Amino acid sequence: MSRQVDVSDPSVLSEDELRYAMDRNMISEDVFLTEIEKFERGEEESEMDYSKMKGDELKEELSRRGIDPSGFKTKAEVISALEADDEAKG
Repeated sequence: MSRQVDVSDPSVLSEDELRYAMDRNMISEDVFLTEIEKFERGEEESEMDYSKMKGDELKEELSRRGIDPSGFKTKAEVISALEADDEAKG
């Protein structure tokens, strides 16, 4: 059974997911190196680094905030919803 990694937005992938995607030619080495450099510099787009969380952890966070997690199909969609909620709460 193969692992599924959504590479439509590499900035939301964990380091492990980036390595997996690059090893399978799902992303270029340039994209991989750019994203890895962000990890090394400690750059995060929000206080909570959602890209390092597992899918079930992300959905638990949605539920904790009162957002129904059943309508989201990809990790990127869940992260977008959490980030939007963060911005709304300012």
